[in-house]
Amino acid sequence: MSNFELMGDHEHYVLPAKSVKSDVRFDVYDYEQIPSTNSIAMLLAMKETKPNICITTRWQTDGRGRMGKHFYSPKGTGLYFTLIYRNDTNIYDALMITPAVACAVASVLEEESGKEMGIKWVNDIYCNGKKVCGILTESSIDFENVKLNHAIIGVGINLTKPKLGFVDEIEDIAGVVFDKPLSPTKKKKLLEKLLLSMDKYLKMLSTCEFMDEYRRRSILIGKEVIVQNGREKFEAKVLGIDNRAGLVVEASGDCKVLQSGEVSIKMPKATKKTKSTKA
Repeated sequence: MSNFELMGDHEHYVLPAKSVKSDVRFDVYDYEQIPSTNSIAMLLAMKETKPNICITTRWQTDGRGRMGKHFYSPKGTGLYFTLIYRNDTNIYDALMITPAVACAVASVLEEESGKEMGIKWVNDIYCNGKKVCGILTESSIDFENVKLNHAIIGVGINLTKPKLGFVDEIEDIAGVVFDKPLSPTKKKKLLEKLLLSMDKYLKMLSTCEFMDEYRRRSILIGKEVIVQNGREKFEAKVLGIDNRAGLVVEASGDCKVLQSGEVSIKMPKATKKTKSTKA
C-alpha cells in the first residue's frame, strides 16, 4: 500500500494536461478534506522521493499560516494546495523560494481575474487592499552538504467569498480574487497554471530575476509601518526591498534590513471633528 493510500480517499491526476506543451509534470493528489496540506506534505516528503508532488484539498480543518497562525480555509470557496519541491538548491538560494512563489502566484491571479495583485512582504498577496492569498514555506535542510533536501510550499487562495462571510477576526482584512464561483474544471485549470508558473519562477532562484517584479508589486514601499521582529516592536518607514528580498526600513534615523518579522501598515490617526457654532 502506498503512502497516498494510507491517507484515505483521494483523486489522482497529472498536470498539466497532455495537450499542454511542458517539460514538467505534477502528480496531484486531491482530497475532500484534510487537516492541512502542508502537514500532510511534510509527512510524505520524508517517505516519498518522487519530485513535483502536489497535495490539494477542498477545505482544511487546521490550515496553518506563518508565525503559527491559523489559516481560515472554508469549504468550496478557496484553493488550498502544497507543492513538495525537490531541487539540488543551495541554502542561500533556497531563501528566495517564498518571494519567487509570491510573484508566480500573483502574476497568474492577475491574469485570470483582470485585477491588480500586490505583494505584502514577505508572503501575502493583496487585491484592492485586502489579503487574498497566503504562502507558507517550510524546508528540510542538509547542513552537511549545505543544500536543500526539499521545500514544502503551501498556498492558500480566497477565490470567492464564503456564503456566511469570513470569520470576525479576518473580516476586515480578507478579500477574494473572483466575484463569481469557479467550476471544478476552472479550478483545476487555475491550479495547472499556478503550478507551471511556480516551476518557471523557481528556476530563477539563483539569478533572482523576479526581484524587480517583486518590488514593483510591493504594497509597502514608501509606507509607514509597525514592525514586530521577535520581542522587538518599532515604527519605521519602508525604503525598499534589496535583491535578497530583505525589507529596507528607516527607524529612529537608522537604516535596517529585515530578513524576517511581521509588518503592518500604520494607519493614520482619526482626527476629531469639532462642532461648529453659529454666531
